[in-house]
Parts: sequence; C-alpha cells; structure tokens
Amino acid sequence: YKDLAKIHIGRLIDARIKELGLSYAEFARRLNVERTTVYNIVRTKSIDVERLIKISDILDYDFLRIEYLDESPTARGRVQRQMQYYEK
Repeated sequence: YKDLAKIHIGRLIDARIKELGLSYAEFARRLNVERTTVYNIVRTKSIDVERLIKISDILDYDFLRIEYLDESPTARGRVQRQMQYYEK
C-alpha cells in the first residue's frame, strides 16, 4: 500500500480528465453533477470511495487499485506524466 498522506486524489483525477481530453463540463455531465462540483473534486485531497468508484468507471481508470494499492505501473506512469503540470 502507498502512503495515503502523499496521494492528492483530486490532482490525479484532474490529470486523467486532461489525458482523455475531456472538458470539466463534459465530465460533470457524465458524473451527473454541476461543473462547480468538478472544480471541488479536483481541488480535494481526499474523496468518498463511492464517488471515486463512479469517477473511476467514467474515466476508465481504477484509482483505487492503481493509486492506492500500487498495482499497475504502466497506467500509473501515464497519469504521473500528466502530474508534472502540478509540480511546476
């Protein structure tokens, strides 16, 4: 397992949204929430597991398995490249 304190799930979700080329409006529509909710999601460090499962399904990325259980280095690498945006 990873050090949960180091995971900022909102940034990881945002990176995946960008990787897929989705707008926040389109992601909000798929998640069935307001766009302002998406802004809150990408800014949050933690998230409800139920919501994360739904987001994982929409974004076709298993955040629980890949980010928290560290089970897929290839998929994780794609999102980590997108995370460079936040590290600048």
